[in-house]
This record gives sequence, structure tokens and C-alpha cells, in this order.
Amino acid sequence: GVDGIAFPARQAEVIAVGAVDASYRHMYFSNTGPEVDIVAPGLAINAAGPEDGTVAFSGTSAATPITSAAIAALMSTTPHLTADDAVQLLIAYGDDYGAPGVDSAYGQGILNMGRVIQRNEPGIYDVTAGVPYILVPDDMSDALTIEFYAQNRGTEPIESMTLNVDIDGVPSVLTFANIAVGQTVSERITVPPDQIPADGRVTTTHAAVITGHADVNPRDNGQRSVFILEPIAGN
Repeated sequence: GVDGIAFPARQAEVIAVGAVDASYRHMYFSNTGPEVDIVAPGLAINAAGPEDGTVAFSGTSAATPITSAAIAALMSTTPHLTADDAVQLLIAYGDDYGAPGVDSAYGQGILNMGRVIQRNEPGIYDVTAGVPYILVPDDMSDALTIEFYAQNRGTEPIESMTLNVDIDGVPSVLTFANIAVGQTVSERITVPPDQIPADGRVTTTHAAVITGHADVNPRDNGQRSVFILEPIAGN
């Protein structure tokens, strides 16, 4: 649970695996750092126990064998696929979470074996709206900057997509074009201090809409988030 990846995971030739729970939240015991490559389920994972039973197993030590099993499964079912090839596939088809793009907690995303298996199926249009990300200002100003993002999780490039954003009743339409498979697109919106409610409660909704195609999984196209801002000392 510290900032810093220990050896051997921090070595370039080793895959550093972090852990998330079933709600995709980064686990408190999972270290962070630029060496994190990918994250996988690591809370209450069923594992073999004594007397033919099972036990609930948690930790990055649970997320790691899930990842190595995914690599082994790819190598065993795909002729001539090397270990490096398998790793790159897992990373390329990871689900972006946390800060948009690569970050020190989630690495290059959450392991999604389903996307890897479906990678060669044509005609899958699927965009996912990420949880809005709050940026902490360097100057400690009390303005609020929120980064809204979405990821193309299908198998086809998306020619055009909109993010319909609402921040406390103020709408915005963000437009993106030519989104490659696996790519994350994002845009930041800053809320001035005089538009932040007195109780510090900011409510946002946003929905991703693909232009001209039906989304195969529309349930993950929208997000509603509530942020509670604590006042800066002296204000």
C-alpha cells in the first residue's frame, strides 16, 4: 500500500500486477508507481483450501496468478504466440480506469480477458464512459477541474462520438473523432469558484454516444457522480 514498486516487480522484464476489487476500485494494499503494468481482481478470490475446500484469498498475490493464468491461456490456445505477445495483448485490451490513460495505480488498465478473446470479431462497437477524474490544482485555488473521458472497448474504430456532460444543470457537449480501438479520449472542464454550491456538493452526469452505430453494451455508457468538496482553510 505504499508509493513505490519493489523488486522484482519493478524490473523492466517483469510484469508488475496491481489489485482491484469487484467495483474496480484500487485496493489499499496495492502499491503504486510508474512500473505498474496492469491490474487484476485481488479481493476475496476463491482459491483451493484444505480438505478439498476453498478459501477467500486477497492481495496482489491473488491478482498475479490471475494474470499469469491469462497469459498461459492465450499461449495455449493461440499457435506461435510468445509470452511477450500475450502480455502485449492483455495490456492493449485493458480497461482504462482511474486517471485517463496510463497511471501509477492502474498501470495500463484492468485485465479484461473477454475483450482479448473477442479482439478478432468484427463489427463490435462499444464505448465506456469512465468515472470523472478530479484534478488537484497546483496553486491550491478553489476552482474545480474535472476530466471526463471515455474508452473505445469495441473491435472497430469509432469515427465520431459525443460526451454529453452536465455539471449541476450546466450542459456541455464534447465531440471526439477517429477513436482507435482501445483508445481513451478525454477533455477537462473547470468549474469557477462562484459556480460551486455553498455546501461543496457538485453533481455531474455524462453519457457517451457513438454516432451512426448501436453500442453493444449501453449499460456502461453513462456515469453519475457526486463530489463533496471540503473548504480550504481560511475560506
